[in-house]
Amino acid sequence: MKSKKANRGMFLESIIDKTNEFYMLEGIADVRKVPTPFQVIRPYEKNASMKVGFLKKGNWVDYVGISYNKMICFEAKETKGKSLSLSRIPEHQYEFLKSYHNKGAQAFLIVYFSDMDKFYKIYFKTLETAFKEAREGERKSIPIKVFEKEAIELRINLSGHLFYL
Repeated sequence: MKSKKANRGMFLESIIDKTNEFYMLEGIADVRKVPTPFQVIRPYEKNASMKVGFLKKGNWVDYVGISYNKMICFEAKETKGKSLSLSRIPEHQYEFLKSYHNKGAQAFLIVYFSDMDKFYKIYFKTLETAFKEAREGERKSIPIKVFEKEAIELRINLSGHLFYL
């Protein structure tokens, strides 16, 4: 299921949103997309219902929720090539995942490698190790080999769901 270039940023999120609807309907989980904060500067001159503004730096990750009494928080990332650059994970997202992980939540990333059409769920502990190594001057990305060894490969089923729980 290759994503088109124009839709690359939304492909993974649309699959996750569809899966989350299924989880909600089946009573499995309640996982919600966190809206991106938007700072309104002023109404658009020709149409008062339209606004002029900009996206603000968020303090959250893409999704938060609960499943069977366990808090869930995760970030969805799409990437090309054979690694995920740690620069794609801002410090505030890393710290959010770390905080929730340390309090018992299930914290992870769902990563889509578009060139290989592969999906992975990688837990915070692996992300934490990668960040620690990068801060010590080592590699500043997580190579596909780490995903293949330490993450869970996810697959889209026939109904278009990406079951990650």
